[in-house]
Amino acid sequence: MSSFKTSLSKFGYLEQLAANGTSSIHRLNPLLKIILSLIYIIFVVTANYFDVLELLGYLGLIIIMILLSKVSFYSLLKRSLIGLPISLCIGISNLFFANSVVDIGGVLISSGVLSLITIVLKNILCLLAVFLLMATTRFESIACELVHLKVPSIFVLQLVMIYRYIFLLVEEALIMMQAYQLKNPNINKIAFKDMGSFLGTLLVRSFKRSSEVYNAMKCRGFDVRSSYLNYETFKIENYFLIMMVLGMMILIKVVF
Repeated sequence: MSSFKTSLSKFGYLEQLAANGTSSIHRLNPLLKIILSLIYIIFVVTANYFDVLELLGYLGLIIIMILLSKVSFYSLLKRSLIGLPISLCIGISNLFFANSVVDIGGVLISSGVLSLITIVLKNILCLLAVFLLMATTRFESIACELVHLKVPSIFVLQLVMIYRYIFLLVEEALIMMQAYQLKNPNINKIAFKDMGSFLGTLLVRSFKRSSEVYNAMKCRGFDVRSSYLNYETFKIENYFLIMMVLGMMILIKVVF
């Protein structure tokens, strides 16, 4: 029970890092970080399925960025493994269809095994980039920059609401967990027979909370574009940083 409560309470870990961080990466323009993250993900996704060395180069680059941000690499890596089951399922299927052999530095490796490795690496690298962005940029700043980029307001609103309701859902779950533990002090985890009623009650409480939040926003005349206008000016040095990172990505693709 305590381990489950601890995992729930640590759900906002990345948000806390973004709010309290003081590194050079944290101080960068939010729009710049969004653009650089997109560039990185595009290069990773478009890498050849048999080019592991290129992906290792991208891994080295993201590790440097994480070190500069002073964020724990282990904590980001652990969260990036959330997509591992899906990438493994996709990659394992290639073992049965890709039967050719690829020569890498004099070592013969099955193309199926190689594609499995690259799919897993791509998944981890993309998630590392996303989580690094979340750990160094407050979500309000990301929403402000999306509004500044003229992203449709309905999309920004849905993104903001989904993100915030996740925390509300976790808060409700923590309250219910505490109530359950008070009623059953000798039980370390939720009994299987109580799981259905627990989830059902959580769903009902979540619907009730969402209705309250919606009515409050409606009474205050909430508008996503007027609420997220505090964006930072994109300075000339940010363009140089984009060109520098883009040059490094191209260099990795060419060299490896």
